[in-house]
Amino acid sequence: MSNLTLEPKNLTEAMEFSKMLAESSMVPTNFRGKPQDILVAVQWGYELNLKPLQSLQNLAVINGKPSIYGDAMIALVKADKRCLGIKEKVEGEGDNMVATCTVKRAYGNEVEETVSTFSVKDAITAKLWKKQGPWSQYPKRMLQMRARGFALRDAFSDVLKGVISAEEAQDYPTDTKPKQPVNITPEPAKLMSTEDMIKDCTDIETLKSVWGALSVEEQAKYKDLKDQKKQQLNK
Repeated sequence: MSNLTLEPKNLTEAMEFSKMLAESSMVPTNFRGKPQDILVAVQWGYELNLKPLQSLQNLAVINGKPSIYGDAMIALVKADKRCLGIKEKVEGEGDNMVATCTVKRAYGNEVEETVSTFSVKDAITAKLWKKQGPWSQYPKRMLQMRARGFALRDAFSDVLKGVISAEEAQDYPTDTKPKQPVNITPEPAKLMSTEDMIKDCTDIETLKSVWGALSVEEQAKYKDLKDQKKQQLNK
C-alpha cells in the first residue's frame, strides 16, 4: 500500500477536507462541527510548517485568535537549524518562584541569547496566581509556559509568525465586563459552492484568484460560468 497523504492541493479540496473532518469524532472537540475553524487552523499550520492533522492537534482558536500549545511551540523552534539550544528552569519556592527560559539563536557567525522570566509576582500582577484551573493545579508548569512563550516569540518571531501560546491565550479575558460574558463561539458556517464563489466575485482580480485555486476538472466544468462572469465585470 502506498503512503497516503491527506493534504489539500487547492481551495476547493481544503474546503471539502475541512467539512469532512468537522463531521469526524476523531478531531479535537473544539473543532467538531466547525469547518471554518478547521480551514483557518490548517492554513495557520501551513504557515508554521505543520501538516493538516498536526495543526488540528496543536493549534487552537481561543478568544477568536489562533494559538499553539507550548510543547508544539518549542518543537517548531528546536526544528529550526538556527536554534542552538533552549534551557528552562524554575527556581525558588512558594511566592518566590521564578521561571526562566534561555534561547540561543545563530545569526551568521554570531549567537544571540534571549532570556525571559516569569515570576509569581508577575502572575499576581496579571491576576493569574491561584486562579481556578491550571494555575492552581500546576503553578510551576504555568510559570514555565509563560517564560517559554515570551522567550520563543522574542527569539524566533519569524518561525512562530506571531502566534502566541495556547496557555497564554486561555488566560486572556473574553470580555472587559465580567458580569456580561460574551459568547464568542462562531455559528457553524455553510461552505460556499464553487458556483457561488464565482458568482460572488466583484472584480477581475478576485475572479482570477478563485479560478486559480480550482482543479483542472473544476475549471473545465465551470469555464462557461467564468467567461460569463468575466464579461459582466468587464462591462
